[in-house]
Amino acid sequence: GERGLCVAVVRREWKLLHRLRRRLGRWLDLTIPQMARAERVALYEKLQSGSEWNFDFMTLIALSTGIAALGLLQNSGAVVIGAMLVAPLMTPILGAGLALVQGNWPLLKISGRAIAYGYLIALGIGYVLGRLFPIPQLTEQLVARGGPTLLDMGVAFLSGIAAAFCL
Repeated sequence: GERGLCVAVVRREWKLLHRLRRRLGRWLDLTIPQMARAERVALYEKLQSGSEWNFDFMTLIALSTGIAALGLLQNSGAVVIGAMLVAPLMTPILGAGLALVQGNWPLLKISGRAIAYGYLIALGIGYVLGRLFPIPQLTEQLVARGGPTLLDMGVAFLSGIAAAFCL
């Protein structure tokens, strides 16, 4: 034209779902505080050191298994929950999750080893305590722990999110 060149870009309209997802992503980026690089490095180092199999980890697993076994024999839900608080398994599980997200094979091996050894120690101690203190019939706590439901999975999932957020 007389005033110069005019250019227009025409694209089709974005679908509603795409617009909502983009708007939600922008809102989350602005609302949820982001960690600084130094904080991310410190968190990674904390997860890596907490995911290692060592004497402290083994001792806490043994103690928490003993507490849980006695709580199940006493039919005490509070004692069983207390044993869960003592157990150090959450850190290696979070470490394994981080390793899977990052594709970090060495951290996955460290975390996997701690989880596997912790499981084997808990299984062994549970077996020994079950043999030492036989019970004539199952307690309510044993029955409740023996048949997990989708609600139990939901509790575990939300607990894992809460633990990751707190860490």
